[in-house]
Order: sequence, then C-alpha cells, then structure tokens
Amino acid sequence: MMQLSSDTQCNKHSLLNVMNRFIAAANNMDETIMVPSFLRDVPLEDQDSQASVSPNNNEPSFPSKQRDM
Repeated sequence: MMQLSSDTQCNKHSLLNVMNRFIAAANNMDETIMVPSFLRDVPLEDQDSQASVSPNNNEPSFPSKQRDM
C-alpha cells in the first residue's frame, strides 16, 4: 500500500515537471518568434534605402483588396 502512494506522488511530480517544461518551452518560443506586434517597436536598420522606395499610400497595391486602416 505504501508503494502505491509513493508511485502516485512520483507520477504527480513527473506530470508537473512535464507541464512546467512545456510552459517554459512555449514562453521561449513566444519570446523568440518575431510576432508582428513585437516588430512594431523594432527600429529600421537601413532607413536610407527605405527612403528611396516610397510606396504610394493613397492607393492600395491591389485595387480589389481593401486596406485595414
């Protein structure tokens, strides 16, 4: 009977350990992957080359598609 309770305790710790490792891996992926909301605060590295290409913001590049903003 004592072995059953110790096995249950071991399994419980094992499950918590796996869950903690999964959460840590998911958090690491959230920080590593460049999600567009994270890219808003990233400065442009080469602003001079971007200035030479000025897109026309008045007209969408695809007339059939609507702009979000």
